[in-house]
Amino acid sequence: MRYKIGLYFVSDVKKGKGSKMSEIVAIGFLTLCSGFDYKWKSIPVWILLAGGGIGAFLGLAKIFIMGSVDWVHLLVGLIPGICVTALALFSKDQVGIGDGMVLLTVGTMMGFRRTLLAAIIGLFVATIMGIGMIMTKKGTLQTAIPYIPFLTIGSIVSAFVR
Repeated sequence: MRYKIGLYFVSDVKKGKGSKMSEIVAIGFLTLCSGFDYKWKSIPVWILLAGGGIGAFLGLAKIFIMGSVDWVHLLVGLIPGICVTALALFSKDQVGIGDGMVLLTVGTMMGFRRTLLAAIIGLFVATIMGIGMIMTKKGTLQTAIPYIPFLTIGSIVSAFVR
């Protein structure tokens, strides 16, 4: 039975459905991370490592099984995560390093365009939420807002945009 499931996965990737599979896995990963980010404003390292491993596996599967994605495409998908991680290192805890690590993982699964679109949509929705919190006096400019739940929303939206 396991063999048949593996064959279906490989045949889906060869038919070009591998990107949808990666998007579903990425959204599942983001949903898991969202819970931790919302409740504790922290994401455990083991989740980041597991997600990174899964992202690397899916990226390599796209390269070696499907053959339509090359190394450059996979590496370019890391750019949004690299930028946010660098921002986290230089912003003195204004941006969480976990946000950058999650974006690195999502970049390997969804690619550059979808990851960038998800990040921009997430920032837009978080900004609207922050303005709403300030206007209703439920927050200030110093109130920390978890970003990963908004990135999850952005990823869901970007999965439907073609």
